[in-house]
Amino acid sequence: MRLQNLTLDHFKGVGHFEFSPAGRDADLYGDNATGKTTVADAYFWLLFGKDSAGNSSFDILPKDESGKVIDGLEASAAGKFVGDDGKGFSLRRVYHQVFTRKNGEAERKFKGNTTDFFINDVPKPQKDYQAFVAGICDEKTFRLLTDPDLFAGKMKWDERRDFLIKSFAPDLDDRKIISAHGNLKPLMQYIGYKSVEEYAEITKAQRRKINEQCKEIPGRIDEAEKAKPSGLPQPGDGPAMARLQKQKIQMEGQIGALRSGESASALKRNVSEVQAEIAKASAEYSRRMSGGNAGIETEAAALRTEISRLSGEAASLRSKIQSGEEFVSQITAEMDDLRKQCVDTFALEFNPADKICPTCGQEYPPEKKNQIQKDFNENKAEKLKKLEEKGKGLKTTRDDMIRDTGGMKRRLEADTGDLKTTQSRLDSLMKQYAKPAPFETTGEYEALKRKLDDAQKQLRAVTEAANQRAALLREQLENVTSGLEEIKKRALARDAMERQDKRIDELKKQEQEWSQLLANYDNGLLLAEQFTQQKARDIEEKVNGAFRLVRWKLFDTQVNGGIKPCCEATVNGIEYGTNLNSAARMNAGLDIIDTLSKQVGMAVPIWIDNAESVTQYLPVNAQVIRLRVAAGEKALRTEVQENEQA
Repeated sequence: MRLQNLTLDHFKGVGHFEFSPAGRDADLYGDNATGKTTVADAYFWLLFGKDSAGNSSFDILPKDESGKVIDGLEASAAGKFVGDDGKGFSLRRVYHQVFTRKNGEAERKFKGNTTDFFINDVPKPQKDYQAFVAGICDEKTFRLLTDPDLFAGKMKWDERRDFLIKSFAPDLDDRKIISAHGNLKPLMQYIGYKSVEEYAEITKAQRRKINEQCKEIPGRIDEAEKAKPSGLPQPGDGPAMARLQKQKIQMEGQIGALRSGESASALKRNVSEVQAEIAKASAEYSRRMSGGNAGIETEAAALRTEISRLSGEAASLRSKIQSGEEFVSQITAEMDDLRKQCVDTFALEFNPADKICPTCGQEYPPEKKNQIQKDFNENKAEKLKKLEEKGKGLKTTRDDMIRDTGGMKRRLEADTGDLKTTQSRLDSLMKQYAKPAPFETTGEYEALKRKLDDAQKQLRAVTEAANQRAALLREQLENVTSGLEEIKKRALARDAMERQDKRIDELKKQEQEWSQLLANYDNGLLLAEQFTQQKARDIEEKVNGAFRLVRWKLFDTQVNGGIKPCCEATVNGIEYGTNLNSAARMNAGLDIIDTLSKQVGMAVPIWIDNAESVTQYLPVNAQVIRLRVAAGEKALRTEVQENEQA
């Protein structure tokens, strides 16, 4: 696309100016503050509604000396272009104020600003205008192709790098790079279906994990060595165990016989027989001595029966009296509540508001009001009647219960007196009861007691001897058991030793397998690192082959040999963003724009500000418009290169 003509009217500080490069390269001369940048601003505002710096908010309408916008003026920019297809088109954008005047008011009031759009002098809505411009070239790509410093200087490095690789080295995938370099071909068996970057990331994580586990192996082997038991089986452990087990069985049998008391069983039976004889003699003595109390015992039994009957009846009466009194209290409370309801009901008065219809708000007819009054009185009387009848019923029930409770109290009083009299009779009768001397004071008991003492003495002597023999056997049994445990412990130590030796062998085998795996990881990662370096060289070679002047540094080699992504333009080895002079930077930018234009298939006018700082420009296949400072020239002047073709 080439610019044929650009016309400014009342745009910022320029009243009227026509710039007519006729599709050729052109130079725009003027002193500082004469409007060179304003012409560039008008060009970009015409296309995208922003100034040359990309700002959408800036003053467009002209202002007077006091800085106030001059009312009634329209700011406009109009341009004529020829597209890449050779067809011409024109664009115009007009910015003006909007005023309103209400009926009856003399002065108009400022409402705001608006913009009108024209394509080929035909008014268009904003969305159609923007769509037309975007159809020529989107704003981001357009600015990329018109600002020499945008791509190499202003764009973020990662975005710039991604654009270069996708545009100029899109076909350099991992497998093509590996296939192109024989030293990298073994890498294919490592990566499988993954990319080299994915393989390296996964393998490094696995290697760290295996390496940490491998470092723990020596410590685990040392733990297994320390866990080996000290006491191992001895040559004579087998016969010794058989002998000790036989001794243990014999001793346990002897101790069991002593514990069961076989030697003292006859003496225990003799003691039991004497104890039974004493009990029989005591019972016979009691039978003989109780014959004189037979009559007293018969009368006492009858008195006890009567006491039991009177006590039971008295307890029942007390329970019934308590229940009756609680019932009377409950009915009394209910009667008090009924009295309150009667008082409240009697105090009810007819509400005059009930004579008014709630729907229409008018009073009911006289016959309706009388009926409502009558119904209220009848309902009140009926409620009082029911309350009175219920109160009378409760009073009757309460009086009956009070009467019944009084009768029960009288019976309780009589039963209490009878109980007291019967108990006194029993106490008096028991004083007449004859008590014989205890059996233990008789000569018969003394003879039997001596016989029992002799039998128990013999039993204690035999039992003490058995206990002493059992204690000796238990002590000997402990020694035998201890010997057996030592032999068993040595046998278990042999098993533990074998388990630890097996564990050590397993750890050593695992260490060998992991060491081999680490070596395999290292080989793969070494190839991956070589691939990364080779890929960096291939990509840089492919990208740089598209440019005439600029060489791109896309990878930075670290001190440790690693590759770090970067994106820096260089000219003759000098980095664009550091020591490159203005002329070299400008020509580098032109080289970049020329190359990107070929890549995207689009060329647009290139605007160069402060163009006087460069004496020789790199030729490019695009229209170049240079803004040059010319001291003393207070009016803008245009020079068009005649050798350029429209």
